Amino acid sequence: MAGHLLERLFAPDVVWHASGRGRWSGVRKGLDAVFEYLSALGEASDQFSSELQDVLVSETRAAVFFHVSGRREGKVLDTDFILIFEIADGLIRSLSSVPRDQLAVDEFWA
Repeated sequence: MAGHLLERLFAPDVVWHASGRGRWSGVRKGLDAVFEYLSALGEASDQFSSELQDVLVSETRAAVFFHVSGRREGKVLDTDFILIFEIADGLIRSLSSVPRDQLAVDEFWA
């Protein structure tokens, strides 16, 4: 993925924190682990999409609000998420993904 936009935004040692108790929760460290995680999420669902709702930004943080819809093995996901970014030296150093309805997300991926 050389030259991919996200590679230019994320620090090489970026850390992604995903809340929850399922197989997709936990911490991913580094660009490769983050890209593998995002790719696997898409591949594990029949349909998965998100719609940007709002963005808040300062010099050291950003928050992105979005709505996620998905279908997987007869299950439906329909909830809001927030991504909280920590920024330093112009790069995203870490981010946390937090859904409004954690139980729905855990059940969707179970």
